[in-house]
Amino acid sequence: NGRMDLSQAEAVMALVGAKGQAAARAAVRQMSGGVSQLVEEAAKGILDMLSLIEAGNDFPEEVEEQAARDQLLRDIRQVYRALQRAGDPTRARLVRSGAVAALCGRPNTGKSSLMNALLEYQRAIVTNQPGTTRDTLTETMEVEGLPVALTDTAGQRDCADQAERIGVDRARQAEEQADLVLLVLDGSQSAQQEDLDMISRADQRYLAVINKCDRPLVFD
Repeated sequence: NGRMDLSQAEAVMALVGAKGQAAARAAVRQMSGGVSQLVEEAAKGILDMLSLIEAGNDFPEEVEEQAARDQLLRDIRQVYRALQRAGDPTRARLVRSGAVAALCGRPNTGKSSLMNALLEYQRAIVTNQPGTTRDTLTETMEVEGLPVALTDTAGQRDCADQAERIGVDRARQAEEQADLVLLVLDGSQSAQQEDLDMISRADQRYLAVINKCDRPLVFD
């Protein structure tokens, strides 16, 4: 009838405001009835399982019990995973708004060099002097259609300099708020206390990155 319902209108607005290809694809799926299609596919999977159970009850001599059981378990896992992915609020937020990744570590582990390599241009200042980065530095990149705000942070250590202390505080804040923490470790040196402190508070958001692999690996 040429008119859009509320869900279609919301999908159009989501497409217009999409921050990355992943968000745009999600909006297009919504416009094309992605939610109803998901429900229909899940319902079909459940009906197929019920049919298999009914066939086993009605014709036990024709349905091999172990094979039917294995098939049911596979189908249950498939439907469960599809519904779990669709209903995951974290996944939905990341697709809609993008992810936040923080490069953390002690001074001079190569965080800024890694940021430049990921961005594929020289954005962060890199020197051999520890503590070059005093503040957070954020740039946006796209990873498989998902916008990622990549933040370089000051090296975390005990320091007397007031400006560096502020930078370390901001680094800790960025670490706490990030969806992904790239913990950059200097592979050419043994683990320092600052490394161990950060490793001790690591959770599922943390990914250890052993840097300076062009040198002999001694990190332990």
